[in-house]
Amino acid sequence: MANFILLTILLGSLLSFATCSADGQVDTPLQDEAQAVGPYPFIIVKSPRVGSTSLFHILDTIEHVEIAFEPKPSTYQTWWQSLHCQPSICANKHKDTCSPSDYSCGLSMNNFVKRKTKFEDIVRLLDVQNPIPGQRPRLIIQLRWNVVEKAISASRVFGDGKRQREKLYKTKCTVGDKKVKKQCAKDQQKTMPVDVKSVAEHAVSSLETINATIEAAMWLEQTYNIQPLYVFYEDLARDSHGIQNEIEKFIGLPISRFPANADGNQEDSYFHNKDLSKDLVNFKELQEELLKKHDPNLISMLSAGFNKHVNTRVRLDELKQQLKPQLRFGYW
Repeated sequence: MANFILLTILLGSLLSFATCSADGQVDTPLQDEAQAVGPYPFIIVKSPRVGSTSLFHILDTIEHVEIAFEPKPSTYQTWWQSLHCQPSICANKHKDTCSPSDYSCGLSMNNFVKRKTKFEDIVRLLDVQNPIPGQRPRLIIQLRWNVVEKAISASRVFGDGKRQREKLYKTKCTVGDKKVKKQCAKDQQKTMPVDVKSVAEHAVSSLETINATIEAAMWLEQTYNIQPLYVFYEDLARDSHGIQNEIEKFIGLPISRFPANADGNQEDSYFHNKDLSKDLVNFKELQEELLKKHDPNLISMLSAGFNKHVNTRVRLDELKQQLKPQLRFGYW
């Protein structure tokens, strides 16, 4: 992605910062949504291991999108100016004729419901006090239903898993260039058992993160009439082109057209554990540990067909019926 110039610019269009009270409520009135013409800035909120890197690369290829991936907090307010990209975006995109208003700037960030202060940052960036709500940035929420695979993936990337992979890289994978050796370490790691207790706990925690995220989104919709777009890992893998078009429409950009023979299915790239019973050496131990959690949803995620057949929208609608608009923090 082209480098961008950070300017010391405050979002002057934000009339005031919506702060959370002691009970977790933001003390500002309900806003009515108004119509406006895009493109709109957008914010993607997500947690690790939900396909956010892949989504970033997909969006970064769109001609009129400029997106920052997990930027430092100090850059949040300077990434867009007056609801449009900074003028330097034109130079970065190397366009002969360019207007910043033609572009949609985006941020992709973690910890939507981990800390109240981070949530407050996001509320401010969503410009909830704008007297023309239709000009507010769009909110995109990225989730992954299969929290068991998510937990396994996290266990191999973070903490002890990261150290394990680094050791394999240095001791077992010594042939080839850096890219080849990294892939070798990943492949070697997949032949090793996972910490089933840690994976099970992480999966349960991830379910709570999903619940808290949806509750916060429902709260934003009830309080400010902010209607987010949900993007699920499983849908991105099954039809990346369709998800790209859905996002383009949501942020007010022309819909990309793909060749008739182009395939947006990326299952081979995403579903590294198509059949955990065969790919995971201690599958039975993990199954037993998940059974202790007394949640049939977790067991269903061990099925080889779960990723391909899960109806993400039905699950979302069902969960919304069970949850209520509220703010809860401490979920990653």
